[in-house]
Formats: sequence, structure tokens, C-alpha cells
Amino acid sequence: MSRLKKSNSLVIDLAEKRIAGLESIDPALSISTDLTLALYKTALTTARDAVANYNKLLSQVDEASNKLKVAERALADRSRRMLSGVEAKYGPDSDEYEKAGGTRRSEHRKRRDSGEDGTSTTVTPKAS
Repeated sequence: MSRLKKSNSLVIDLAEKRIAGLESIDPALSISTDLTLALYKTALTTARDAVANYNKLLSQVDEASNKLKVAERALADRSRRMLSGVEAKYGPDSDEYEKAGGTRRSEHRKRRDSGEDGTSTTVTPKAS
């Protein structure tokens, strides 16, 4: 699932409108040495570039996330196949199957059956 990209910034939108208004006063408006229309436009461009870079990085994170999911699925499938292979080669009740991470068939819990009166009864193996 892709991350939500930043499409519009309220600050950028406000700055664009303000620049339009300031240009109508004087296209070369200079209030002081550090408050000029040219510097304001540069700051706007810097903010736009930052948003574009932010969105690009989010896309890269999405791509990396997708690659990770694919790798995890492939690993999970291989893990399942490895365990199945050990089960096929050594048997489902073998020490090797247990060492590979499986649960020996003899160690599975027995299923609970409902009695005639609706209560559960547990079927347990007899001790030898």
C-alpha cells in the first residue's frame, strides 16, 4: 500500500497568493535586504523542491517495502517447502522433523468431540 503523498501545502498555497499580490504592488519589491520579493520566490521554490523530494522519497520507501514483502513471501514459501521436504524424507513423527521446526505428529493434541448432552469431552491417548 503506497504512502500518502503531499499534494498541496497550505503554506505554499498562501505564499503563491501572497507573491501574486506583492507583484501587483511592485515586481521588484524590496522591504529590506533580507525581505525582497526575489528572496521570497526563492524560498517558495525551495519549499516546492522539498515537497517534491519528500514525495520521491516516499515512493522509494514504497518500492523498498514492496521488495521486502516479495522477499518475505519467497522466504516463507521456501521455509514451508523445506519443512515439507524434511517431513517427506524423515517422516512426520521423526526427530529430524522436530529439529526442523515441525511438531511431531505424536505430540499433536487430540480433537475435542461433543458429547450427547452438548458438553465437551477430551479424547486422551492411553499411557503405555
